[in-house]
Amino acid sequence: MPLALLSGRTAFLGHDAGHRQIASSAKANRRLGLLLGNLMLGMGYGWWNDKHNRHHANPNHVGKDPDVGEGVLVWTREQAEKARGRGSSRGSGGTRRGCSSRCCCWRG
Repeated sequence: MPLALLSGRTAFLGHDAGHRQIASSAKANRRLGLLLGNLMLGMGYGWWNDKHNRHHANPNHVGKDPDVGEGVLVWTREQAEKARGRGSSRGSGGTRRGCSSRCCCWRG
């Protein structure tokens, strides 16, 4: 439990460093981001910063926001239908509930 809390707090601090909200200079924020993301969390700070900036540029726009792309979760009815087609052809046997355009659903 303490490690989970520490990891979560470290991620929030890394997020704030990515938004340049901790230190007064961009260079200091980048160094903090590298320390917190790469060394403490094992996540590429440069990769995350690029992905997060693309998310903020197009929040929740399918095809532009990398956070609503297909993966473990589906975000739109079209993604759910596509996943259903792939799942049934592979025989995954996973269950999927109906999706609306305002929810996310588990895939698999």
